[in-house]
Amino acid sequence: MFKKHLQLGVNKGAITQEQADTKLAEWVKAKEAKIQAKIDSVAKSKADKAKTRKEAETKVREARAEAIRKKAEVAAAPVAAEEAPAAEPQA
Repeated sequence: MFKKHLQLGVNKGAITQEQADTKLAEWVKAKEAKIQAKIDSVAKSKADKAKTRKEAETKVREARAEAIRKKAEVAAAPVAAEEAPAAEPQA
């Protein structure tokens, strides 16, 4: 559409063909830069979200492991307490 607009300007004599080509090239370059910036922005956002999600999952996994460890210690404590008095009379 922009190219057609510029070509109409050339046909009317408002600008030369070289000026129209230069303006079109600048517009295309700016448009591509804008598109690439958006692509980079989306990719960075996606990577940041993935990193945040992974960190959250790591915290949850560590909390679960800690809970399991504490539960195992609590379960092992009565067994150790029962074995300790039984060992003293034998000595």
